[in-house]
Amino acid sequence: MNKVDPTGLEEKDINKTISNIVNTVVFQIERAMYIIKYHDKNYINETKDNAVSYPLKESDISKHGAAKKYNDGSIHSSDKTAVMQVDLWSKEGNPLYTTSEQNFKLNAQRWENPNNDRQGYGFYTESTSKDGVFTFRYAHNNPDSQVSKDFNNLSKSAQKAGLEDFTLPKGTQIAEIGNTGRSTNAHSHYEVRDNKSKKDYYGE
Repeated sequence: MNKVDPTGLEEKDINKTISNIVNTVVFQIERAMYIIKYHDKNYINETKDNAVSYPLKESDISKHGAAKKYNDGSIHSSDKTAVMQVDLWSKEGNPLYTTSEQNFKLNAQRWENPNNDRQGYGFYTESTSKDGVFTFRYAHNNPDSQVSKDFNNLSKSAQKAGLEDFTLPKGTQIAEIGNTGRSTNAHSHYEVRDNKSKKDYYGE
């Protein structure tokens, strides 16, 4: 007489369920380890009272271009939804941090043109605010940094766990200053785009 599985599941389904659980736990552990390694309380302390946070510590900024409310299309983009764009000059290799708690898609870190590393934003990272209203872009990053490799591994772990995105808290390093794309010197092009409300990022 054949034994009946009381769960009603076939062995392959049970194995798949176990695999999904394991991959999810592994991702959560790797995410926690990434945050422990790259979260910087000094960045939090420097920016906690600022209405607008830049992705660099103030001490790492050499100079910066004027922040633009509603892009005029003269620098990198003609996208009228950009409520702020600013170029922050800094030493190559300096850390770039999340300016708020943000969601990252699995392809958040990428080249604008994989066949031309001197085009446009170069190697950049993109994220969204938790409510989906704002998109953040950190451009001209160093593609060979350890943090970029670790971020890529975290994205792969999330994909293996069946996730479409993942969240990192404010003050978590996600990249390093580089000089890729349309850039003549090491800097970060930081951009905030309004996806829905069209409200001013400055809260005015």
